[in-house]
Amino acid sequence: MNEEPVFSDRFIPVLALPGVLLSCALFALDMLDGRPAPSIWSWLFLTSSLGLLSVVVLTIPLHFIAKFQILRSKGLTRTKTIGLMVFGLCLFIVGALIYQGAGKLFGWLFEGSRFYLIAGGALILFWLIYIPYRLYREHKARSKLNVIDPKDTVQ
Repeated sequence: MNEEPVFSDRFIPVLALPGVLLSCALFALDMLDGRPAPSIWSWLFLTSSLGLLSVVVLTIPLHFIAKFQILRSKGLTRTKTIGLMVFGLCLFIVGALIYQGAGKLFGWLFEGSRFYLIAGGALILFWLIYIPYRLYREHKARSKLNVIDPKDTVQ
């Protein structure tokens, strides 16, 4: 059997990328929750485990795609297929991180009276930036106007 490999060895780090990203997302969500940071060894173990799991999980569909040449009729090569799968998983993980992080941020923001303090500070900062900018733009627009000198008029 002269069967072509599912993917070359250079794609293994790419296949591990979603697992590593998921580990970093979990670490970031733990920090947003205010939990103490895990030890570096447990975090490295979790990252390597999720990376290995990601390689295994992504290799199974790639094996079937390569064996039955499912996407060959659509013009997708193995490299494009691996890229699309990894990009899709990473996009899904980042989207979930943003969704969870925004929920935790808004939960923190509306606790107590922090919201009014932050909203007031943002409004003052907006006016401190906007008013000088508006004055500068008006001055710049006035300087561009053509002023007619009465001495230069032709009689």
